[in-house]
Amino acid sequence: MQAAVAESRRGARRPAAPLLFRVALATALSLLALLSPVAASADPNVSVAATVGGGLSNVGRAGGPAPLFHLGIRGDLLLLRNRDADMAVGPYVDFATAGFSTAEVGGGLEWLVPVTEHVPLILSAGAFGRAASGFGFQPGAEATLFFGSRSLNFNSLYGLGAGVFLQGRAGFGNSKQADAILGAQLDLAILALPFELAFNALRR
Repeated sequence: MQAAVAESRRGARRPAAPLLFRVALATALSLLALLSPVAASADPNVSVAATVGGGLSNVGRAGGPAPLFHLGIRGDLLLLRNRDADMAVGPYVDFATAGFSTAEVGGGLEWLVPVTEHVPLILSAGAFGRAASGFGFQPGAEATLFFGSRSLNFNSLYGLGAGVFLQGRAGFGNSKQADAILGAQLDLAILALPFELAFNALRR
């Protein structure tokens, strides 16, 4: 009789292992489903914008500083960003002129740091080359702080951006020109919008 009872108890315990296995499998699948959006790779995000501003040139030099007008174009590619609240990194390139007396081309790396969900800071640093009358082509370094909007478009590779920037540029050649610039950065797609609306209106 006791043997039969013991046998029945052992039989009652046998389903425990399959049950635990099923619970563990269900838990693992649930965690995988929750973590899969995080593990998914982010699409790259491209933006091209015009930069316009003013500042001071020849900072720290004898006879300076002098007023400066800045005009340029900046393009970048942000990576590793899945949502507006995420950080991102990527390369940038820029083309600029200081009062139409120089031609400057540069590039480097930038780091997007969210301040709020829709308003980030973008810190960037890189190198540039400057062609100026009387000094030839000279190397330099630049650093920029951008504050404004940089959208993350889930339906397109392109994301709009607009805001203000503060930039420092230092030349290492004979001119030793150092510039401090404060300006606005506005996406070319936004600037083109009035022309697109006017063109569509004329077609009607």
